[in-house]
Amino acid sequence: MRLIDQRTPDGSRQFACLRAVGDRRTLNSHVLQLSGAESLQCAGSRDVALRLDFHFRRHCFLATLCHGLLRLFVRDPQCPDLILYEVLAHFERLSEPPVGDGLGEPA
Repeated sequence: MRLIDQRTPDGSRQFACLRAVGDRRTLNSHVLQLSGAESLQCAGSRDVALRLDFHFRRHCFLATLCHGLLRLFVRDPQCPDLILYEVLAHFERLSEPPVGDGLGEPA
């Protein structure tokens, strides 16, 4: 389990990229199984098959599911790694082995 630190234009941090297993319903219910998580919004768009916003331990997170990849973001890039590892470990239970370099690109 390895964290990545890729910043988005809005300043958020992408901290993980996993091969996704499941669909919208599976992902949404899985978020709610993360003790203390609160699902805020679940939506889809033309560019992203699923966008799921949630709060966990006073931090705002975003999970996107598109083309079989689950990408995890945190709004505050200074969010403690311990919290990121907790979120990542939870979502790894829904995924296949990590993708390449963790950014979705083959190693």
